[in-house]
Amino acid sequence: MLIKLFIALPCALFTYQLINLYKYNPVKASSFITLLFCFILSLLTSSQEYFPIIFGSTFIGMSSNKVFSKKQIIVATIFFIPLSSFFLNIFPPIGGILGFSAFVACFLLLPFKILVSSKKRIK
Repeated sequence: MLIKLFIALPCALFTYQLINLYKYNPVKASSFITLLFCFILSLLTSSQEYFPIIFGSTFIGMSSNKVFSKKQIIVATIFFIPLSSFFLNIFPPIGGILGFSAFVACFLLLPFKILVSSKKRIK
């Protein structure tokens, strides 16, 4: 699980950076990071078990900086790892599980974001 996190975090953050700092198209940024990390990982090992984690974590990185900060992307990625494992074990033949897992991971951040922003207004 920790290895998955160390693989997923840079994928999500690099995708986020490409989109928000360098104004890349989100789909192209996700594709580029996915291909780059899958290529690098394939040079290091013959196992393909981490490829879905790489691809799914780039979905989290596709978030806008108007909605999520870098810290929130990191937290969403941490949520994504167990969620994707859970959903992939329950629904393996169904397409869209990685995107759904990324959506749920980001969606779980919204109540915390609302709570923090309402506390800032009170002060």
